[in-house]
Formats: sequence, C-alpha cells, structure tokens
Amino acid sequence: MKAHSLSKKFMLEFVIQRDAVRQKKLTELTPRDERLLDIVALAYVQKERLSVKDLMSKSELGSPAVIHLRMKSLVAEKLI
Repeated sequence: MKAHSLSKKFMLEFVIQRDAVRQKKLTELTPRDERLLDIVALAYVQKERLSVKDLMSKSELGSPAVIHLRMKSLVAEKLI
C-alpha cells in the first residue's frame, strides 16, 4: 500500500474513532481536545516528532498548564 493511501486510511480511521467517542459519550471532548487530537494525528501521519513541549508552545490552544492537563486527560482516556 502506498504511503499516501496509508495516510488517508489512518485519517479516516481517526475520524471514525473520534466520532465513536462522541456518540458513546465515553468522555467529554472539548473543541480544544479535538484540536489537540487533530494536531497529534496530523503529526503521526506526517511522521513528525511531536512532544508535549511542542504542544504547550501553541498559545492558541490555551496556557501551557491547561494544554498539559488536557493531554494527560486524553492519555488517561486512551485517546492518544
């Protein structure tokens, strides 16, 4: 399978999983959580290294403390 096809497949699976979480209400995903998940998924598909520090530097996502807290929550929920 070509890399481009794998990327599309991964993104489709990601969207399906995210929608399943929303429907089952396993966790309350905020718009900020969804944006964090999108950033992580995109970095994964593009095979880019992404650290919590990288995410914490994105001021549009909130303060570093809030971003770190949300990331810990997403990890605890096994969403990332």
